[in-house]
Amino acid sequence: MKFLKYISLAVVALFAFSCQEVDQLVAMPAEDFKAPVLNPHSDITIDNDNLENDVIFTWSAVDYGSHAAVTYSLYVTYGENKVLLGESFSTSYSITKEAFNNILVNEKGLALPVKETSTIYLYLTSSISANNPEYTKISEAISMRVTTIEATTVPWIRRPL
Repeated sequence: MKFLKYISLAVVALFAFSCQEVDQLVAMPAEDFKAPVLNPHSDITIDNDNLENDVIFTWSAVDYGSHAAVTYSLYVTYGENKVLLGESFSTSYSITKEAFNNILVNEKGLALPVKETSTIYLYLTSSISANNPEYTKISEAISMRVTTIEATTVPWIRRPL
């Protein structure tokens, strides 16, 4: 019986010494987060010879104070028009010049003038929670000049059903 008593005390002592306090992950206040910075981009000339080339946009990562899945959304504006160019979970976004051109000149997109050079503005939003807009940060807008061509999509393909 003494042997069982000593084993029980050893097990209790093992459990007592193996416990430790765990640090809790606490979110930083939303005002302490710094917005991502969209890197400047050179001017883009789109023509029939370079439609398959990619346009790559890059930015600095936002720091929310802990490891979190961040969704970055890249927007492009021209005048009063604003279009979501794309979303990314990394610090870059790539799009072909053909797709970029079609978004820019489409009437439901930015409606840029065709075969002209226009100045557009791009900005970035980052978010870790779709339900909490205070954790959404917006970068400063950058300007870029783009020379477009006519859209390469056929208008009747994109008709609503």
